[in-house]
Amino acid sequence: MDGPRAPSRRRWWRLVGIFVGALAALWAISLPVISRWGFGSEKVARDLAEATAGKVRFRSFRNVYFPHPGCVAEGVIIQRQPGEDPPLISIRRLTLIGSVLGIYKNHVSLIQAEGLEVTPAGRGWPKSTNKSAIVIERLVANDALLRVLHDDHKHALNFKVHQFTLEQIGGDGPMPFRVELSNPLPPGEIAASGKLGPWLSEARENIPIAGSYLFRRADLSAIGGIGGLLWSNGKFQGMIRQLHVEGTTETPEFEVIRTHHRFPLKTKFDAEVNAINADVILRRIEATLGRTNLVAQGTVVPDQQHRRTATLDFLAHDGRIQDILFPFVGGARSPLTGVSNCRGRVVLPAGGEPFVRKVSLDADFGIAEARLTNPETQGKLNQASERARGNPDADSSQNVLSELSGHVALKKGVASFSQLSFQVPGARASMQGTFNVINQRINLRGVLELDAKISDTTSGFKGFVLKAISPFVTKNKPRQPLPVSVTGTYDHPDYSVSLSKGAPHRHGM
Repeated sequence: MDGPRAPSRRRWWRLVGIFVGALAALWAISLPVISRWGFGSEKVARDLAEATAGKVRFRSFRNVYFPHPGCVAEGVIIQRQPGEDPPLISIRRLTLIGSVLGIYKNHVSLIQAEGLEVTPAGRGWPKSTNKSAIVIERLVANDALLRVLHDDHKHALNFKVHQFTLEQIGGDGPMPFRVELSNPLPPGEIAASGKLGPWLSEARENIPIAGSYLFRRADLSAIGGIGGLLWSNGKFQGMIRQLHVEGTTETPEFEVIRTHHRFPLKTKFDAEVNAINADVILRRIEATLGRTNLVAQGTVVPDQQHRRTATLDFLAHDGRIQDILFPFVGGARSPLTGVSNCRGRVVLPAGGEPFVRKVSLDADFGIAEARLTNPETQGKLNQASERARGNPDADSSQNVLSELSGHVALKKGVASFSQLSFQVPGARASMQGTFNVINQRINLRGVLELDAKISDTTSGFKGFVLKAISPFVTKNKPRQPLPVSVTGTYDHPDYSVSLSKGAPHRHGM
């Protein structure tokens, strides 16, 4: 049928033919450009070398023309110097996908890196020799590996990157990114997203970055001496070498392995992180332990033995001593309750040693309104207080309040006490000595002062004898310093008071 539609149909097909012919011509013109300029092996190698300041080689390289122009490089190795092992970057397969129009605009649609392994050893990343004019719309590197070597170059932390996407690389604005990875120590899953750049400096440590993160199910038992699963979330902003991080952590069942105690632990922190060398400055940490709030600040940096070490200066004001002691004692509850104020420094290096052996502590403390949680022991303390006031037969059912203060230095599992002061109504003691946290042995010695005479602290036949020999007892005066010692173990302490030279008076509590 040759009606009026026939010419229009012919014109349509003619236009289609012209369009297809134009595309074919454009494609034909682009083929040499793609192979020699856009995606040629020399051009790709040169761009990679400029971006990494390294030397690039391929095991194989081929161009792709359909359905999109691009190339595939296999066995990609990027080294900073010949023979470097492991290399800075290795890629099993690198795929570049572009478009005909993108070639003329210096745009690459997609770069996909399969089997990517990155090892920024030594002094880290070298400076780029030149800022590339190419804009990469999207970079994808799934199932990659980031290997961070220790100083000895024999051991490494391996970060398994499940998903990584970076967009708009090489443009003038910030580059959106998303990453999901497995953290090696403590093992857990991290998801982060944000914006990187703009890339205005050759030095990577000066690149701006901002975003948020979620750290899930971090297994603290890998650190040694502690346990529990930690969750953390927060936000970060700054430069790679100086990153401001704010966040919170929550460990529903934080555990001290030696005592098998589990309890909830929450923290809120404000820190500065150097993502180049992993140094951390903790500007402020707020921790909630039971109903006690602690505030701390400090650092996480290598020590002289190159062990990454946490050093924290802490303060607890009007806290509960039972909350602080409970994690470290073996009983079902803290042996002591009361209002506690303490200030000090704790140092915890990395390593495989048990927690109680590697942690060190130096602190001043004070405990007010203290009570012993063991009824039998508290009863004996009540009785001792009445006797110290010269009332040996008085009712001792009412609990007395104690005051305790001093300085403690904990190192390699041994707590050394100095300026230790203990006070109950009727008696005061000043002592010094040690307590072994590992085997629970006590060795404290000092002086005791009583408000009453020794002879007035007991009744019955014993009191009669003490009164009879009081002229011969050099210490039978009120407020007379009496040598005193506490030895034995935490569960079975042995108390000794010397009435005169060479005549100790022992009490078991």
